[in-house]
Amino acid sequence: MNVLYVKNQQHLVEFVKQQVEAVAASQIGPIAIGIPGGRSAEAIITGLLSVEDSIVARIQLYLVDERLSDDTNAKALGKSGLDKAFATGRMNPSQFVIPTETMDSAPSLSLLYLGVGEDGHIASLFPGSYPALAAFEAPLVATIDNSPKPPSMRVTFTYRALQESACNAQVFLLFLGESKRNAYRRIADASVEALPARFFLQSWCNVTIITDLKEKDV
Repeated sequence: MNVLYVKNQQHLVEFVKQQVEAVAASQIGPIAIGIPGGRSAEAIITGLLSVEDSIVARIQLYLVDERLSDDTNAKALGKSGLDKAFATGRMNPSQFVIPTETMDSAPSLSLLYLGVGEDGHIASLFPGSYPALAAFEAPLVATIDNSPKPPSMRVTFTYRALQESACNAQVFLLFLGESKRNAYRRIADASVEALPARFFLQSWCNVTIITDLKEKDV
């Protein structure tokens, strides 16, 4: 596990841009990227849209969870820059995939960015969701009808889907903002049941923690 300290939002934007450019240079064809909703997403969208048009045309975005309400993650991401990219033709709407329960295979991601919540949740996988949604027979996408964080109804990649998608990916866990300090403190020794972000600290996964919390403050 690596830790990257970012000084501000622009630092994160530049890092994402560099990561996408590096992947584009190292492989041919589509660049599959898993992205979160929520507050972490704006810098990620800005960063990946900062690359040249020929790279943007190769990007395939997979939203890892969605709110089943009027205030959707897709709308927020649109305001962060995707709507403009679609309107100007830099991207096609088909390059943005919203999770549904009909998904029958996990995408093979090159990059996966996950915001970590105050309680350590990732996507819409909250404490207590493991191990049921990690089982081999678990669906790739599950409907959550009792989210402790509004809105209560959501759809989300399960642990199974995240593992299958990210087995060859670079995974980035984002602990951004003062409210994430407690979750960051607990990441090294909490159980997955109690802190879902802990799921990725396993040997099969290439994980980098991105945070704006300095070590002396943690």
